[in-house]
This record gives sequence, C-alpha cells and structure tokens, in this order.
Amino acid sequence: MRDVAVIGVGMSQWGEVWKQSLRNMFVDAATAAIDDAGVDKIDSMYVGCMSGGLFVGQEHLASMLSDYLGMGPVSATRVESAQERYIEFAKRTLPRHLRLDGLRIVIDCANGAGYKVAPQALWELGAEVITVGVEPNGRNINLKCGSTSPDMLIDKVREVRADIGIALDGDADRVVIVDEKGQIVDGDQLMAVIGESWHRRGRLSAGGVVATVMSNLGFERYLKELGLSLVRTPVGDRYVVEHMRKHGYNVGGEQSG
Repeated sequence: MRDVAVIGVGMSQWGEVWKQSLRNMFVDAATAAIDDAGVDKIDSMYVGCMSGGLFVGQEHLASMLSDYLGMGPVSATRVESAQERYIEFAKRTLPRHLRLDGLRIVIDCANGAGYKVAPQALWELGAEVITVGVEPNGRNINLKCGSTSPDMLIDKVREVRADIGIALDGDADRVVIVDEKGQIVDGDQLMAVIGESWHRRGRLSAGGVVATVMSNLGFERYLKELGLSLVRTPVGDRYVVEHMRKHGYNVGGEQSG
C-alpha cells in the first residue's frame, strides 16, 4: 500500500442549515479542503460517501462534485465500500488470529458515527452482538446513550447477561467499558490494564502513561508500583496527544474514556 498524506482538510457548516442545499455543502467542504492544502492543480479526485444514494438520489457523487467545483476535465472516481475498508483496517490492528467467538457483546454507538461499522466489526470477529444506540435521526446523538450516559448499556448488559458492554460517544473517539456485572470500567482503569500489559510485553514506550489532571490518584499509585510514571496534562485529548507525540509515549487517554 502506498503512503498517504493528508495535506488539506475542510468541512461544511454543521448544525441546522436548512437554507443550504446538499450541493452547496459538498462544494463548501471540498473548497475548504483544497484551500487548506494550498494547491492550484488537481490531477484526479476520489470521493467517498457512505450514503450518497440516500442523500442525493444517485450514486455519481464524484462526477457531480467535479462539475459543481468547475473541474469537469479532472478524472473523478467514487470510492466504493468505504465502510468495509475501514472495518478491515480496524480488524488488522488486532492480533492476527484473534477471534471473539463465544462472547456476547453489547455495544452502544450513541446514535453516532460508529453505528454501523462498530457492530459489524465485532460480528465479523465472531461475537454475538447486541446493539443499542444505532438509530440516528440527526437529533438523538448522545441522547441518553453512549459513553456519556451509559445507563442504557448497563441495563442491557444485565438483561441479556452479556460478557462485556462497550459504549462509544457520538464521534466514536471515546470508549467506556461495562463488565459482565454491569459495573463501569472507566478510562483510568482501561489505561492501567493496557499499560501493565504492554509494559510486561516490552511494548510500552517512555516508561509510563499520559493522562489528564482528572485521573485518579489510585491510578498513579498503581503505575508507580509497576515502576511506571503517570504524566498529567490539562483536560482535553488534544493535550494528551500533543504530549505523547512530543515525548514518545504510546499509551494515553482520559478518565472519561
């Protein structure tokens, strides 16, 4: 696979934008990305959209967007199966022969970004998957569900006697775990498990874990007993990531997930 570098990012206005057409929203995002990249010549265009047919009533998004941007002569291709490609990528991050056969897993996707790919990935790995928070309507993201409101997940885990529950937040960059008894396992506990495991296997970099000022003192003391350090940053995942990249850490996160 060839290396890919993201040199420009753009997005359309978000929220309730009733006066904006889908065409204008596509053009706004693409134009912003091109401007951000600082390029004035594009050789080809690849467009991926999970629900193109649903949104615009046709599947020719690439050529449509090319025309709307005034780039008619540019080669434009719609990338198919974006979901499937992402699922395969996610599965490749796991040990090669890992299977989840025999596990009953409840996953709460917060009616958000992961509502299709997360359950599908677990199912393809062999788990029995029970879903909640997988009916987004544009207004119910994170509404009484997901990692910020895990009560529904806890109830479902107990109801179906699941082995584990997983709660994502709306944009699927935060996770909270619920054990088979319905007890929450927060970010500190998850980092402690991963940190200890990677330390024993020689995979942990920089001799510690990066978290925020919100992390529990017990977490810090636990790592100290293992001969590891806990570095605290201001609240916010961007501060955690910034410190990890600058100082070479490979495990970090926030207490909230």
